[in-house]
Parts: sequence; structure tokens; C-alpha cells
Amino acid sequence: MPDNQLPTYADVMKFYNLTKQRLKYELNNKDPPHHNVKEIVITKVEQIWDKASIPNVSHRRVQEMLNKYHKTFMTLLKP
Repeated sequence: MPDNQLPTYADVMKFYNLTKQRLKYELNNKDPPHHNVKEIVITKVEQIWDKASIPNVSHRRVQEMLNKYHKTFMTLLKP
């Protein structure tokens, strides 16, 4: 995810999938827990928002937003 522009929903989900694949590789092809991936993504998004001087919402609210994005993304992938 680029640090010099605000992430879109698509950017966040791409970063989520990339992070999940990296962790999967590090864990020898075992799926990483959603919580671990989520925390890495949330930290990155909060860093970008801080850099852009955007008032932060709570960490819990960012988790809820990411869960909603992930749920929508998974719904779109279903056949």
C-alpha cells in the first residue's frame, strides 16, 4: 500500500490478501489466523491516516470497518 496517498477499499483488501499470502509463506503454507492479518493491516492503515493528519477513530472502529470490508469481499467471491 503506498504511503503517499490515502488507501481505497480496494487497496486495503489487496494489502490484506498480500499480507495473508506472506504470512502463509512464512508459516509453511498454513493459513494465518484472521486476527494476525487484520492487526497488521489495521496498523498500516492507522499509520497512513496519522501521516495524513486525519483524525483517528478508535482502533476498535478500524477493526469493525476491516471486518465489514472483508465480509463484503468474501461475499463477492462466492459463486
